[in-house]
Amino acid sequence: MAGAIPKPTIGTPESRRAASLAPTLAWLGAAPWLPALLLALATALALLAAYSSRPFVAIDIGDYLDRPFLPRTGDREDATADFYAPEVGPIGADEVASWPPTQAELSVPGRRSGTWQVTVVAAEGLDPNGLKNYTLSANGVRLWIARSSPAELVLLIPPELGAADTLRLRLEPGLVGDPIPPAGWVKQVKLAPARTYRWTSASSTISLPAIGRGDWVVRLTAALRHPDGQPLGAVIRANGTPVASLPDGDRRQIAVLVPAALVPDGDLTLEISSNTFKDPRNLGVLLYDVSVAPAGATPFLPPLKALLYALVIALSLQLCLARLTRNPALAALLALAVVLGGAWALAQARFPTAFMLPRLALLALWSVLLLLALERGVAWLFRRAGAPLSDRLLRGLLLVFFVGYWVKAGAMLYPYFVGIDMALQMQWARRIFSGEFWTFYGTGNPMDKRTMPTAEWGANPPVIPYSPWFHIFAGVFLLLPLPMVLAGHMFSALVDCSRVLLIALLGRKAGLNERDSLFASLLYAVTPATFLLHSWGNLPTTFGIWWTLVSTVFIVAAYRRLDRPWPFAILTLLLTITTLIYTVMAAFMMLFLALLVPALWLARRAERRGASAPGGAPAFVAGHPRESRSIAAIALAALAALLLATLIYYGQYIPLIVERTLPYFLGNGGGQKAGIQNHQPFLDYLADYIPRMGYLARPVMFGLWAPLALGLVGLARLRNRRLLALYGSWLLVALLFTIAGSRIAMVDKQIFYFIPAMALLSAPVIGWAWRRGLAGRVLVAAGYALTLAAALSFWIERVATIRQ
Repeated sequence: MAGAIPKPTIGTPESRRAASLAPTLAWLGAAPWLPALLLALATALALLAAYSSRPFVAIDIGDYLDRPFLPRTGDREDATADFYAPEVGPIGADEVASWPPTQAELSVPGRRSGTWQVTVVAAEGLDPNGLKNYTLSANGVRLWIARSSPAELVLLIPPELGAADTLRLRLEPGLVGDPIPPAGWVKQVKLAPARTYRWTSASSTISLPAIGRGDWVVRLTAALRHPDGQPLGAVIRANGTPVASLPDGDRRQIAVLVPAALVPDGDLTLEISSNTFKDPRNLGVLLYDVSVAPAGATPFLPPLKALLYALVIALSLQLCLARLTRNPALAALLALAVVLGGAWALAQARFPTAFMLPRLALLALWSVLLLLALERGVAWLFRRAGAPLSDRLLRGLLLVFFVGYWVKAGAMLYPYFVGIDMALQMQWARRIFSGEFWTFYGTGNPMDKRTMPTAEWGANPPVIPYSPWFHIFAGVFLLLPLPMVLAGHMFSALVDCSRVLLIALLGRKAGLNERDSLFASLLYAVTPATFLLHSWGNLPTTFGIWWTLVSTVFIVAAYRRLDRPWPFAILTLLLTITTLIYTVMAAFMMLFLALLVPALWLARRAERRGASAPGGAPAFVAGHPRESRSIAAIALAALAALLLATLIYYGQYIPLIVERTLPYFLGNGGGQKAGIQNHQPFLDYLADYIPRMGYLARPVMFGLWAPLALGLVGLARLRNRRLLALYGSWLLVALLFTIAGSRIAMVDKQIFYFIPAMALLSAPVIGWAWRRGLAGRVLVAAGYALTLAAALSFWIERVATIRQ
């Protein structure tokens, strides 16, 4: 009987701990607002800690890094800037080094202290553009161009680069992907120690937002004498209050105390005003450098605006992650990790971190609105396409989308981020809406000549239209409260990251289960090549490839209904936009359809004689009774889109294509040693892809060996004829344009075009490994983690080092 009586548990330590934790856990579960409140408190404490450290800020005026400090100069046209363009001047004798005409690279001694000016002198007998469209790299790093002309380039070697043991100088194309200039274009280079500077105008502003409260000592080095000998009358104002009048004189350093009373909100804005003289510019003070150092006691409170921005970032991230993970506490911890990283950055590098705060806050708020829209919109889209999403897959897809979006868009908010081609693309868009619409819409389009340089195509190049329709669309960026280049970057990140949703939809309609569709989207998101295209800044390519994917997804998703009026009209519209938005991708899309239509027709005929797809499979996988009409609808929509695009834009080029383009290609370039005649041996061209497809190559790395290998395995495992037609046509387009790229510069567009197909073909193989048990799951997780690590290291390196 005694053994049947249970032992009392109420008095044990374990039971007492459990009893004490139960109310706390119940309270947390009943108070979903509590993690957000604790996060807000932690964010405030992190900002207090960050601003307990007061920075010393040095601005080398005229250097590449000064632009964010000059708010009325950095993102503006010269006509509206309050500082004039940066200039550089030697402060020592030239060192002259002849460049042998047979060498593509010149090595000169390094171990140089300070900033150095390098002048590249052109060889005699070059074409009229000379060196104008080129730049110089030192040890693989492109140098900042201070001045350029056909006869010479003047560039700067920064101190950290000049300190190397040897400087390997190489002439590079102005745009990545343009042809490498041949040896013999440079006669000599001159190197001299140098200083950078800028001229102020009548009133010029230097801004240090969120630097912190307290007393500050401002020191500046300037030349305070006008060449005409008239009084300068220079005055320094701090946040609108005069703090010093500068005496006329030659170059000198001046120190000024800015008391804490003038910096009540933690922002410090310096204004330098003076009389001007004409040269013919209205020049004020010649300014070399500015530094700001802390003085006096450290204030307790951080700037309220910085705290507000940090709270917006933290709480918006927590809200997004809580909705995606259904775990507010975990979301708060992840957001806190971001906050702590940002607080550390503020303490260690107040600038440029402080410049990013308002933009990151806007990105975070925008993300909340975007998430609310996508939660409904994506679910509706998949349901409308006949592939309803489970809540788990929806949240997984959106999590992949937003993490990728934050990593890419957030890095683009770095004030020194350069998308190499973006400024040129936006400049063309501005010109279209500044009175040059018909210049760009006609056969004299300046973009045609810019994208077909003489070095590649010869003195009489063929005519290949460069559609201005992307740049017409980009005119909407002028309406946004952002610099146009930044708006282009943000749009690029949004378009690219949305591909994970399109890939998942295509996977579901191609017969993949939910997990494999998520694997495909995740593989695309972590692939290094998807980061590279943003660094290149070629938004027309990004947008053009996106439209090809949208069109392909619609063909597969609406396959059963393509012969009906509305689906046929939508497909025609999508293909017309794809054809107009970017000429190169129009060629990709039309070749894809030319291959896909007969392949689907053959698949349909072969299936009549063999086994059919299992019941319940999507229409594109299983076929349907009116399939011949769907296939005909694809062909008719392609022809209709091609006709519409010809009537809208391309038709005006037909006489020029007949007159110049066809003879050029059919006659091997008219005997010119350029264009299609100027190419390396095909096997050497293919061999160049071997390191770039890996995970370590620089400066170009795709990180595609794993998706390519797994994708080929996935293709070999396919048995459905329609899927073989789809992916086979996709692959064949990529292969044909790879072959064309050996003779015409494709800038690897075929690689970016084929990445979604690689991800979709790889997904079933990854899913098979995942189902093998713990070992398979560890292998899959490790593969994704290593790919992501390679992508992030590559992305951070390019964001930090690419200059323009």
